[in-house]
Amino acid sequence: MCRVVFAVAVALWIVLFPVKARADECRATPECSAMGMCTEQGDDCVATSDMDCRRSEVCREDGKCVLRNGRCAVAAEGCRDTNQCIQYGACTVRRGRCVAG
Repeated sequence: MCRVVFAVAVALWIVLFPVKARADECRATPECSAMGMCTEQGDDCVATSDMDCRRSEVCREDGKCVLRNGRCAVAAEGCRDTNQCIQYGACTVRRGRCVAG
């Protein structure tokens, strides 16, 4: 539950206060480590590759390890590598989330 609240808070922060950055600053932002928004595009930091997503907390915690439509999204292999899968059996993708069964 804590992870969900954290992810929602970070997502809300990003929407309300977009990151303005130079190329050398994106990787140092909290949005990079949390949401995979590590690549400079214009004045913003955004996720532009699966690698950006794989390095992020949303990949490790929520299985959002692939880039889809400009955001890190859940993938089957991402779910299998999360603590949710190991501890609770949430290893299957359903409706964009890692779930049990």
